[in-house]
Amino acid sequence: MDSNQVNKEIRQRIRPLLKSRGFSQFTARNSWRFHDDRIDVINFRSFNQYMATLLGCTTFSFAINLGCFLTCIPQDVPKKSRDGLRLPEEYQCHFRCGLRRSIWQCIRQWRLRRPDIWFIDRKGKSLSAVVEAAKTRLEQDGLTWFERFSNRDEVLRILLEEPENMRRLWGFGANPSPIRSYLVGHLASAMGKNELAEEHLAAAWQSGRFKPLVSEEQAEERL
Repeated sequence: MDSNQVNKEIRQRIRPLLKSRGFSQFTARNSWRFHDDRIDVINFRSFNQYMATLLGCTTFSFAINLGCFLTCIPQDVPKKSRDGLRLPEEYQCHFRCGLRRSIWQCIRQWRLRRPDIWFIDRKGKSLSAVVEAAKTRLEQDGLTWFERFSNRDEVLRILLEEPENMRRLWGFGANPSPIRSYLVGHLASAMGKNELAEEHLAAAWQSGRFKPLVSEEQAEERL
């Protein structure tokens, strides 16, 4: 049993589903789907020996992470690209979620407590069943998670009103916070809501965590 067998099982069972739902770029553990205003990301996270020991699982086990990356948000990442397409990592996304295990697993000799880890035994006996269960979980719950981000008004409402929920939706910071102001400001600007954009971008820049896209000197030169 090795990680290549896990990768093969994911490729054979998961990738056809994702292709049928519009995902078009793939690596062994990542998938990307592109829209005009956002990029959807699915990651099957692997664990090195240190992390596997710490978490009480094997190195063949995985977590399923979802991410939505807003393309209207200026930032240095992602640097990875292919065929002119940006390929953000899941952890770089503005909205994130982890899929919890949908099957009961009897793991007597392990100390696995986290419900977001899909356990694969060292001999790979559970590999096929676990990946198939992960596919079902993705189809029934994971892919629908992305749908709310198709509506910009809903995305703006989330940023203005909702707290982070570490079970369903996180990555966009506390409310209020500089990162939340930064996201609201740029999304509002892209939507033509200029007063809201100016208010929140000013708050983000005053925090000192972000640099204005245009310096004061450049702004004066444009006048």
